[in-house]
Amino acid sequence: MDQKESLINDISIEFLRDEVRCGFYIPTAIKQAWAGSLSVLSVIDQICDKHGINYFAEWGTLLGAVRHGGFVPWDDDLDIGMLREDYERFRKIAQDELPEGFGIQDFRNQEEHWLFITRVVNTEHICFEEDHLNRFQNFPYIASIDIFVLDYLYRDEKKEKERCDLVKHLLAIADGVVEESLSIEKAKGAFRNLINKEIVWDGYSDKIRIIENLFDKYGGSGDGAIEHSGFRRDIGIAIYDLVEKQMAKTGEEESERIGQIFPWGLKGGRGLPKEFYRKMIRLPFEETTIPVPCAYGKVLQNRYGDYFTIHKVWSGHDYPYFEGQKKNLEEVLGYEMPEYKFDRGMPEKSKYVGDNDWPEFINELLLNSDSAATKLLFLAAGASRWKDIKWLYDLLLAKGFESNIKVVPLPVVRKDAVGRIVGDDDAVDAAAQIEKYPKELNLTEWWDYDIRVEKPDVVFIQDPYDGENPVLTIPVEYYTSNIRKFAGMIIYLQPFMMEQDAFPREAVNDVYNLKHYVLKPGIVYADNVVVQSDEMKNRYVEKLIEWAGQDTEAYWNNKIIAVHNNNITQINLCNEDNKIQRKKKLLYLIGVNELYEHGDNVFSVIRNKLSIMKQAEERLHITVYFYPECNNIEDVTALINEVGFDCDNKVPEADNFDAYYGSPSPFVVQFIRNGKPVMIASYDE
Repeated sequence: MDQKESLINDISIEFLRDEVRCGFYIPTAIKQAWAGSLSVLSVIDQICDKHGINYFAEWGTLLGAVRHGGFVPWDDDLDIGMLREDYERFRKIAQDELPEGFGIQDFRNQEEHWLFITRVVNTEHICFEEDHLNRFQNFPYIASIDIFVLDYLYRDEKKEKERCDLVKHLLAIADGVVEESLSIEKAKGAFRNLINKEIVWDGYSDKIRIIENLFDKYGGSGDGAIEHSGFRRDIGIAIYDLVEKQMAKTGEEESERIGQIFPWGLKGGRGLPKEFYRKMIRLPFEETTIPVPCAYGKVLQNRYGDYFTIHKVWSGHDYPYFEGQKKNLEEVLGYEMPEYKFDRGMPEKSKYVGDNDWPEFINELLLNSDSAATKLLFLAAGASRWKDIKWLYDLLLAKGFESNIKVVPLPVVRKDAVGRIVGDDDAVDAAAQIEKYPKELNLTEWWDYDIRVEKPDVVFIQDPYDGENPVLTIPVEYYTSNIRKFAGMIIYLQPFMMEQDAFPREAVNDVYNLKHYVLKPGIVYADNVVVQSDEMKNRYVEKLIEWAGQDTEAYWNNKIIAVHNNNITQINLCNEDNKIQRKKKLLYLIGVNELYEHGDNVFSVIRNKLSIMKQAEERLHITVYFYPECNNIEDVTALINEVGFDCDNKVPEADNFDAYYGSPSPFVVQFIRNGKPVMIASYDE
């Protein structure tokens, strides 16, 4: 397997799993789309690295890299930018170096792509071939990355406005031709009038001649005139090509600023100082890194203002992007793509019908039960998920059920395009991650537990998918459709608690994602489904009724139980260390962006900040971290050591600190989510 192929498949199982970020539930189906974009990114990165071509994260991807260390949770695509010179080199080289199946789309070769955005795709068409699916995490849809091209802008604003007006006139002619709102004769006259009065065409006479020849060939009044939409497209492409040359006309020496002329320059935008882009640095992005402009803080501040204020709104395109591809495919095929459907032969009622008060539910379930005889089984779907059900395990221990509780860690593994588990027996066993669970747990190996013999009274599950997850699976004997044959009762515990109680109906992305983790066998086959709040229950019920029919409303209302957090009896043993008065722990993070945004003066500002912190050491325990670690600068490290601090190389965790001070980074979101104080440092003297 060559380097490109290995990078394409270098996506971890943990990355592909469902998770909640910033209160937003991201199911595997969205992770597949992310993985597809990361595969395209790895290919672009290799080509750019090989040929010394600069690129950088743009728009939502830049925001995600700085604020989240990866994708913005409610976004699903990946955008990069290139300066014109780098883009033209990449465009030329990539034609020959993209892997088989990959391609480049722009206005020249793609119908209805009348934008100055180039798209790199992993396939030209939706593909269900087994090799393709196995290569791209069973994702059949077109995964892509948009490339936004930035040009140098004139210092003279009047000159820039003249250029933008010219571009707008040319585009109006081209669009009029392609959309057939202009006759060829009128378009030809408008083009010639524009050319005759402008004096900015030096060096482009050959392109002008091509366009005029096209007009004469396809729209003349003689016997040889041709009128055809395909020929109109030829004219449109030729004019767009001329527009692109106009946008690229300004040299670096004539400019102090760069920006996207289409569309922002045409709307009066003046771009950003070229100094912001004079160097690229790499920031963590999911399980890889991505280049960003050295002054990424100032770039984002100019774009979004207070960019650490979370707004779960996305209007760049329909979410998710692959849903549109799916609908188009269904229209062509004449039928819907296969997916899990509600079967009215499934369980007709839940085994518990109450007032949805979780502690009362537990009491009713276990009250008067013989703790020595009642068999309880926890099926944990991964070590990272254990924390989501540990509180219930502790509660049951306190109620005296310790002797007959069993915890079985389930392996979560990949499946291939036809549903077969990927990997040998040893790999599957390793996927159970037993060594990562708390040492005090008495665990039972998944292959050593025979549910047909044990016949547990109550089984608590975390995985709702059975075989319906698009790329991951657990051993088939632990599917809820099989467990229910031998268990007295199955309770599904939603494996994540959102930071807020739920989301409103208007949160369209949240509501859309419900289909990927709610309309699944585990929800149907479980006797009860436990969610975190009344609001979340409402969202579940609404989605399930939409799926299964209005007459199922009572069924879902009885089945789904809302946790009332203020009523849950949590077992929180007080740690003796917490009783002792201790120093508050402060994380001081210095971002590499500060060195590029504030110049040499930043060192004296950092020195002053560190000196003040040094004076507070009696009451504060201060950890200094330079971010990202891979961009460590010797001068900064030396300064930190000189003042009397160590530069910690261990990646910080918000749980280990009381407060955050410093530069923009993904840790800010973690601290805010944990309700801990955050202050963004200023380095302006």
